[in-house]
Amino acid sequence: MASGTIKYLAAKGSVAESRTAMLESATSEFCRAVGRLNDVALMEGHSKTFKLIRRAANEKTTKTTKTKLKVEVNSKRRRVDAPPAEPSSGAADPPGLPDLPTDVLRGSLLPFISGHRDDPATLTPHNTIALCRTSEAVGSAVEAALIADIDSIIQRHGLTGVIGYTPLRQSSHGSRLVRRMRLIRLHYVMVTGGDWRGNVPLLRMSKSCGRVQQLPIELTGVDLHQVGSKAVIDSRPPSMRQYALFSHRRGEGMRLRRTANGRDELGGSEVVVHTEQTVPVRYRDRFDAADPPCEHDIFEHGSFRELAIKRLASLSSQLVSSRSYRRRSAECDRIGDLIDQQPPLWDGCRTIDYNHSYGRSHRLVMLCGDREGDEFVAYIWMANWGNGVASIILYTTEAPQQIGSGPAVFPRAVDIAHNKMGDAITLLPKVNELIKTAVGVASSD
Repeated sequence: MASGTIKYLAAKGSVAESRTAMLESATSEFCRAVGRLNDVALMEGHSKTFKLIRRAANEKTTKTTKTKLKVEVNSKRRRVDAPPAEPSSGAADPPGLPDLPTDVLRGSLLPFISGHRDDPATLTPHNTIALCRTSEAVGSAVEAALIADIDSIIQRHGLTGVIGYTPLRQSSHGSRLVRRMRLIRLHYVMVTGGDWRGNVPLLRMSKSCGRVQQLPIELTGVDLHQVGSKAVIDSRPPSMRQYALFSHRRGEGMRLRRTANGRDELGGSEVVVHTEQTVPVRYRDRFDAADPPCEHDIFEHGSFRELAIKRLASLSSQLVSSRSYRRRSAECDRIGDLIDQQPPLWDGCRTIDYNHSYGRSHRLVMLCGDREGDEFVAYIWMANWGNGVASIILYTTEAPQQIGSGPAVFPRAVDIAHNKMGDAITLLPKVNELIKTAVGVASSD
């Protein structure tokens, strides 16, 4: 067919006759190379229509008519959240595609088969895996392209120093095909994860809470296994796809799991993700499909990331000081005003609002712990109970500086609260009294 086409073009004057033989030879080699790609549909947009289907090893075929065959396939069910199995580490890399120029592989063949690598809508990891199986030259080109893409995402989204993947790109365990399959999987999660910048404060806070020992966290094959199958990845909003990659590193109470009945659970309680049709009125004007409002453990949250931050703070911290005020008091009204005030509060502190299913309002204000260089977390929690009572509490993950309890045990958290909150610190009388005492002692010196 290729030969006939070239002769036709030559007859029409589109190709010089002196170059016909060279073009025919080059085209023939390229066609043979493309024809040897395993499991790949080379017609863009029709990968489901045109694909090579291998007969399973345990198929039983019986003849039913002269023209029809009945196929019975025995298969085992896989766990709903299980990722595809990796090839055996002892398996040899399959031979196949003849060497092609690197620029052709990376600039033409790879995008043609795998889709646009930065566009989730056209990304086809199964084709990329098949491409890696053809030859070492192709596999190396694919690997280099994937690493370049992942590095670009990390740099563009400010993840440098927060997330790394050195064990995956330098892994010497198992075959090269295993390493490349893991890179393909990571690449898919990174691209379909959308905007990763919201994870920076979350991961810095994880370190401030002692949930991770150091940053960057270096991703491994174990982390990739946690995100689940492609179907599970695709069924989650981007913020949850991202979080699943490292949730298990933060303890069981922070772990995101997909149950057998297809539900997501965080720390054992179901996460109900809202759509534009189900989102509560209070969050409707800020709805973001990439990080949507969700319900968890009888509380409504403005986004999944806010839920993760609030839960991490509450599971990791100790009480410094608290105070509740009854209705018709100036302090009760002041707390209500702080809850209703347009965020952010106090010198740009991260502010998280969430509500009880019965309508009670809660607000968490991060004083420190979510920025580079922070050594511990300190935050203010406020609640309007709906019965005329309002509460305010200072929490921290600062290590106790002396035996006992109360503000004197956590002097650095008290100092940060004093600097951030201004005159609102008077809502915590014990903290305010300690500050006055410290100021008085300093003045007398």
